[in-house]
Amino acid sequence: MVETVEELRQHSSALPDLKRKREQLAQVRAEQSVLEAKKQPIRMKFMFIMDDANNSNGTIELTDDDKQKLNDLELNWEKYIKGLADAQQIINKNYAELKAEMENIIDDFKKEVQEKRTEFKQQAPTAVDKNAEFDN
Repeated sequence: MVETVEELRQHSSALPDLKRKREQLAQVRAEQSVLEAKKQPIRMKFMFIMDDANNSNGTIELTDDDKQKLNDLELNWEKYIKGLADAQQIINKNYAELKAEMENIIDDFKKEVQEKRTEFKQQAPTAVDKNAEFDN
């Protein structure tokens, strides 16, 4: 999950990359409810294991690392959701930058075409000499 968020948050100015990131973000958001639904069963399994270990001679005992992961589950989930929101903002910003860049390129092209048109109108012949000879 962390790798996905970090990948989505990377700056990109190529349209295919932005499109892929937008699609990937949509897919992750679609799966978000499935992931969120898994939190409570995971928490319940951990609690069962801890109760079993405390009340009897349970065969499974949680390590301190496992207990810390359980305690950090909600905090990490919130970081994940915030990371997705940040990724959405970054992707939108990258799209806006790309759009502005393309609009500038188009405007520059339009100006160049208008300049060439004006130049042509100034230099183009206005009459045709029917008796003119051409070198072939």
